[in-house]
Amino acid sequence: MTEPAAHRDAGAFLRVHGLVKHFGGMRALDDLSFSVARGECLTLLGPSGCGKTTMLRCIAGFEFPDSGQIEIDGQCVCDPERGVNVLPERRQFGMVFQSYAVWPHMTVEQNVAYGLRNRGAAKADISARVSEVLRMVGLAGRESHNVTRLSGGQQQRVALARALVYRPKVLLFDEPLSNLDARLRERMRQELRRLHKETAITSIYVTHDQEEAMVVSDRIVVMNEGRIQQIGSPSEVYDRPVSRFVADFVGNSNILEGCVERADAKSALVALEGGENLFLRCAVGERPAPGAAVAVSFHPEEVHVAASRPANAENILAGIIVSRSDMGGFIDYRVRVGREVIRVDAPRRTQHSEGQEVFLQIGAESCQCLCR
Repeated sequence: MTEPAAHRDAGAFLRVHGLVKHFGGMRALDDLSFSVARGECLTLLGPSGCGKTTMLRCIAGFEFPDSGQIEIDGQCVCDPERGVNVLPERRQFGMVFQSYAVWPHMTVEQNVAYGLRNRGAAKADISARVSEVLRMVGLAGRESHNVTRLSGGQQQRVALARALVYRPKVLLFDEPLSNLDARLRERMRQELRRLHKETAITSIYVTHDQEEAMVVSDRIVVMNEGRIQQIGSPSEVYDRPVSRFVADFVGNSNILEGCVERADAKSALVALEGGENLFLRCAVGERPAPGAAVAVSFHPEEVHVAASRPANAENILAGIIVSRSDMGGFIDYRVRVGREVIRVDAPRRTQHSEGQEVFLQIGAESCQCLCR
């Protein structure tokens, strides 16, 4: 899958076209094409081994693809067919790694200033730029602290400041929050989003965490097995997945198999497998043919659960609660409908019990019809 031309060409600052990369007999990148607008934060999202870090390393110049082109700010930095391969240090990017990669024997100020000093920057300029980025990342006043005495989150801020101090054209993030605990990860997501808005640096962010991608991104590239599955805004890939993989990976969706009874340009009535007289009306992208095998996806939080059948309502499924878990912010019900088990994330005020018969209602606009 490639990016639509109209979106790809509008204000593109970084372009990737037709990138292919093999490791032995494995095709790690399979004809990838996308673009990033100036000042945009684009996230490469996918499971381990999908090729997202390989893609990032090709952009950085740490890996050389077998074919394809990479262009940054109008300059071709990689084209194997023409023998073009600009060295990483000349691509003007900053990079934040999964590991903090800070110098343990140095202070905060020395870590952040290290690269500038190596490049021979003027002392006054170094001092001004280090102070600027430490303020940005919330470490002003800690210049003389040894980094080993900082928390994990603070060390990651040092790594971020070190990447920002160069004033790079592109900022690359390789799963920078994966070593932090859950609460700190949540806080740092918001901090990274704030910093991106403040600096407006074109950024590419790699993660396998869909919640992280939803927070930090302007757009998301969903990848699997070296291929692009979907490109869109966070709300587009979450609310309107184009494939079963995207629905499952991005939204932890319920996915039920079925067959189209009838359809029009906007919706389809799907007979579900796993039981008799189980039907759901679903939104469609392209009109499916009657009899077509499809999958129906919907998010657990979009299911309304009730003890009695709603009157005169569409998209009602009767089932039995097989488990109930209090998740703190919501109740996680697992409801058996026919041979399928459907996950429902309901408000904590619901008081249904295991073994109870309930009725599930899912709005047609919340159900997506996906071709198998």
